Formats: sequence, structure tokens, C-alpha cells
Amino acid sequence: MELCDIRQEIDRLDVQLKELFLKRMDLSGQVAAEKKRTGGAVYVPGREQEILDARSQGVRQEYLPECQAFFRKLMEISRTYQYAEMADRTDKLNGLPKGRGAVVLEVSTPPNAQRLASCLDAAILAGLQADVDVGSKGADERTLQLRISGDFSQELAKGAVLQMLEENSDIRIQDSLAE
Repeated sequence: MELCDIRQEIDRLDVQLKELFLKRMDLSGQVAAEKKRTGGAVYVPGREQEILDARSQGVRQEYLPECQAFFRKLMEISRTYQYAEMADRTDKLNGLPKGRGAVVLEVSTPPNAQRLASCLDAAILAGLQADVDVGSKGADERTLQLRISGDFSQELAKGAVLQMLEENSDIRIQDSLAE
């Protein structure tokens, strides 16, 4: 198969993936509405692990890490969307700027790389700027701050911050700055 033919086949698959993604996001919105109604948690690690295990069945070993990364990212995107849908039901976001501004989040214990990447990805998905500052309090104690800036009037931005707070018990809002 020629490169041109391969690319055309990928383009056809991408159209199908887009349609399936949009259907999945519609269902994710329905899940958010149900969780909002019942008070259910957005992030259910056990459920996500079940999904990863099920979607990994029958995948060739050479594609397994990429397949799992694909489904992790898909679930992460869905969670960010669900948190945005539920952002109005919490008082955890009361300190956020009403429009453009910045929030400094302090991480009290060193997060694992996957959790930190998830936080940064949620901010980027929401169109926010994310900066990381590593400092130290003493010879053995390091600090980590995330400065998230942008337009917090957008529901997706609120959802991204809510996702960070809900999924990481060791993260708290240290400061909020309006621009």
C-alpha cells in the first residue's frame, strides 16, 4: 500500500473515531447529569481500572501501552468534561477569579508523575496556562506549586481546577489572583 493510500485510510478511520468520540461525550454528559442528581463521584478509580483491563483484552503486546494510554486519556477528557458540568454544585471553587486571573495551587506531598500530568493536561484542555514551580522549605523538604492562569469564567476551566482538587487530596488553593 502506498503512503497516500495509507493516509486516506487513516483519514476514513479518523472520521469514524470522531463520530464515536462525540457519541461518547454525549453519554459522558448523561453520566454527569446522573452523578449530579445522585451526588456520585466523577472519579472512580476502580471503575476506570476495570475499563482499562477490559479494553486491554486481546490487544497485541506491542500495542498494549499505547492502547491503555489512549483509553486513559479518553477517560481523563471525559472526567474534565463531567467536572465542568458539575462545577456549579461545589463551594471548592469560590475563590476562583470570576474572569481572567490566576490560581496558585500548592501540592503538599510530591505527586506521582501520572497524577501531575493529568492535572496539567486538564488545564491545557481547558485553555489555561499551567506553570510548575519547584522550591524547597529546607534541606530535605521540597515544595511544588502549580500556577494556573486564564479565563475562569469558562465552565471547562472551572472543571479543570475542580478535577485537580477532587482527584488529588494533597492539592489546595493557596492563592487566587484576578487580572
